[in-house]
Amino acid sequence: MLKVSPGEGGSFFNADKRKKQVTLVDPTAGQSSSADDRRPTVAAPKMFAFDAIFTEEDSQTEICSSALTDVIHAVINGTDGCLFCFGHAGLGE
Repeated sequence: MLKVSPGEGGSFFNADKRKKQVTLVDPTAGQSSSADDRRPTVAAPKMFAFDAIFTEEDSQTEICSSALTDVIHAVINGTDGCLFCFGHAGLGE
């Protein structure tokens, strides 16, 4: 699962909650300062799929209940479970 926080990240990727995927984009694509810089880009966009994507519009309660429900069910059914959160301090609500 991925939570996208507001900020400059939006210029480097596009998050699609419905498709549950993130596409990395080149923010400098299409910006050329001279005729010599007009080379075709050969790198394909990088796309990553997630089980869920949350944005700043989603509440912390909604995120926790969604993530924890899957982990708790896995542990009850005898599977190992782990919830790992990584990010900058103070971003949570």
